[in-house]
Amino acid sequence: FIDITFPDVVQITSGYYSMIALTKQGDAYGRGTNYYGELALGDEEARMNWTKIEGFPSPVKQVSCCCTHSLFLTVDGQVFSCGGNAFG
Repeated sequence: FIDITFPDVVQITSGYYSMIALTKQGDAYGRGTNYYGELALGDEEARMNWTKIEGFPSPVKQVSCCCTHSLFLTVDGQVFSCGGNAFG
């Protein structure tokens, strides 16, 4: 059961133990273990509640989670990544 308590969710993606949701307004929210910093929150602390991910220069258009990292595409075409970097 996923309890999403914010409006206008257009995408949800997940990695091994973390999830990121994207709203129509371009806001990203994360939750999960965050072992590798894959929630882009600046730390490796677990988040069991949805937490807004701040700091993008423009709204987020699309998100993708993999095993231990996440990618964010903004509306102006910039790509941001966070999390595990074992293979560069």
